Amino acid sequence: VARAECPYAQRHATPTMAAAKAEVPMKKDILVDVHIEEDQTNTLVHATLNLRGDHFEATGRARRNPTDASMPVIGEELALARALMTLQGHLMDAAQEKIDQFLET
Repeated sequence: VARAECPYAQRHATPTMAAAKAEVPMKKDILVDVHIEEDQTNTLVHATLNLRGDHFEATGRARRNPTDASMPVIGEELALARALMTLQGHLMDAAQEKIDQFLET
């Protein structure tokens, strides 16, 4: 089945767009290092990510109410989720900066 190309894309294609179509898809594994510290009440997570020369760090915290039962997995999940949300924000900011720089040139 033939697929029709978008007329806008045909008229406004750039050499970069054409080259991107010809490239072989890239696969990559990216690791986030996570360090967890906890005691009876507090959980601290420190997450780091290195991506193409950029270094990102984030911290997440959780605190158990002293009247609640001890369930360490909840503190770990909350602190980790908070660290990853912060890390996500740093990545979005870095991507936006790169987009802005690209558009300025």
